[in-house]
This record gives sequence, C-alpha cells and structure tokens, in this order.
Amino acid sequence: MAQLQLPRIDLSGLREKHTGTPEWEAARAQVLQALRSYGCFEVIYDGFTQQLREAVFGAAAREVISLPAETKSRSPGYSSFGAFKALDSVAMLDATPEGIQSFPNLMWPQGNAWTNGRLQSVHHRVVLSGDETRYSTIFGASPKEGYVVQAPEELVDQHHPALFKPFEYADYFRYFLASKAALKAEDVLKAYCGFQGDQMEEEA
Repeated sequence: MAQLQLPRIDLSGLREKHTGTPEWEAARAQVLQALRSYGCFEVIYDGFTQQLREAVFGAAAREVISLPAETKSRSPGYSSFGAFKALDSVAMLDATPEGIQSFPNLMWPQGNAWTNGRLQSVHHRVVLSGDETRYSTIFGASPKEGYVVQAPEELVDQHHPALFKPFEYADYFRYFLASKAALKAEDVLKAYCGFQGDQMEEEA
C-alpha cells in the first residue's frame, strides 16, 4: 500500500503585510485546495528557525511537561488524558505579550462551523511506538470571549442550507472539554450546535 503524501506548501517570506499580493493569493489557493482534498498539509516556513525548534523541544517542552500535575493544573489549558496515561497536555491559551508573560508566572510562581461544512477537520491520531518520549507543539488562534461563530451569508443558500446554529466559541470550548456527551460524540460540533434534518428545512 502506497504511503500517503501530504501537500507541501512553502510559506517562507510571507508576512501579514503581504495580504492581497499575488504571492499571498497563490499560497491561499494552495492552502484551500489542500484543506479540501486532505484536510491538512505540511508547511515550509522560515519563521520557525532551527534554533527556536531546539529551544522549544530541547528544553522548554520537557521542563513544562515534567512539572507536577498540581502545578500544571494551574493552567486552564491543562489536560491529562486518563484513558491514555502517556498523554499530557498544557496549553498557553493567551498568546498576547501579557499572556506569554503570565504563563511562566503561573507555572513557575517563583519567578468547522465557519465554512458551513465546506471544509472538514481531520481526526487527529497519534501513534505511539518505542519508549522515547514524544513532544509536539500546536500553534493556533481562538476568538475572544463573546465572539459568535456563524457561517457567512454567501456560504448559505438553498443548495447549501445552514448546518450549524450560531454559537459562542468559548461556550463550545467548555462543552468540548467538560461534557461527557462530547467524549461520546463522533462529531462534537454537530452534537453541540448542528441542525437536525427538519430544522434545516425550516431554516432554508
């Protein structure tokens, strides 16, 4: 069986100031096509240097994960997966300059709805092998408290009825982390705010 080859997209040199340029639009088209076809892709990016990589995975990640559970639980982004004793997660939920400063102070006190189903999130699966500890870092962005997520009007019509009710992201995230129903759901977002068939017809 042939091994799946994910698309590789080179975003080197692109910054926010390049928004709207031909280079930006070309990269945007590649990203959209990759998400539609695979749900994910591999990025080549010059903003993440080898020195930064070594600093994150060589020291920082190991130091944070090795902290006692009592210390890590001070972070609202801490998760310990009881069913998988080998998995432990600590998230820095606020990546502003103030948040970046408060995270170490906290740890070391001594010192798919928006696209109306057009794009699908892939299931994240980690395969563990061997006895070497694996570290991974996720970079992401979340809406502010009170932000309502809903599909833009241009993505909803008689051929593409609304699939999800508008919802506040923070409420959904709390449901995702704490609800027993979320753990059992095959599609958490659909379980939380998805329209049923009859509701979709009424809305359309």
